[in-house]
Amino acid sequence: MSTHSYGHHELQKIKVWNYNPNNKHTYIYIHGGAWRDPKNTYDELAPVAESTPDSTFIGINYRLMVKHPLHLTDVAKAIIYIVTKFQLQEKHLLGYSVGATLILQLLQFKYHFNQASTHYDICCMDEATIGNSGSTAVLEELNQIEDNDDLIDKLDTLIKENKLTFSSIKFLDGIYDLPELIKEYPQYNEWVSEAYPSHKLIQLNSLSNKIHENGKLAPATYSSTFNIQKIYIFHSLQDELLSLKQTQLLQDFFNKTTGCIVMTGNWGKHDDIYGKFRKEIFLASQTVIPN
Repeated sequence: MSTHSYGHHELQKIKVWNYNPNNKHTYIYIHGGAWRDPKNTYDELAPVAESTPDSTFIGINYRLMVKHPLHLTDVAKAIIYIVTKFQLQEKHLLGYSVGATLILQLLQFKYHFNQASTHYDICCMDEATIGNSGSTAVLEELNQIEDNDDLIDKLDTLIKENKLTFSSIKFLDGIYDLPELIKEYPQYNEWVSEAYPSHKLIQLNSLSNKIHENGKLAPATYSSTFNIQKIYIFHSLQDELLSLKQTQLLQDFFNKTTGCIVMTGNWGKHDDIYGKFRKEIFLASQTVIPN
């Protein structure tokens, strides 16, 4: 096991288990925790990795308590670091709870990055008039990322070089439409608004946005999309924090185009992260999933 930094912040790290270029499968995991809970980390991958020595596992940590899209830029940096620093064969991308949200955003990176940057730019002009600089730091970091990291261009190059092909993507008890989430659970607006401090930012994360009218996700970069062979959506019927609504919304969306495989079962509460079934679900397609 080893850890690697993809940025300067203490949470901008990945943890790698069982790395071997000859391993057929690599599982890349993004944790949840409402973008703020320090108890959720890449170590949620440890029990699966430690019992599966013939596969590589990589967990991504990212900064907490920052504004959208800074969680997303962290994940993009981590993914770029992973596929450029390691020799990987079949890659599987997994995200739990808001980790699944981040995957959906990553697949549409350019849309989220550019729309959020424009939003903060407008906010900063307004705040200059009223004497409030709450959005300035976010905009400055986004501008710095655009100037120094050029994430859209890097992702575009990697996609065209076929280095960002995923054998599977697994959305695990996730959130895929923030306006619908808040409509169903008004009490969740408190923690959602910490990461998405305006109606505009929340609305960017709606599957009914005009950009999705053709039933497809927005391009990840200039015109490129990720090559994904299989899409899975998992949901525990015992999840007390999320109903099946979010899963159904994403299923309906993907069924317009690529299709997806939806699996549900009695796999425990939300914070159990599937408990004793974690390995079987995380490795789905290589193992049998219990009901």
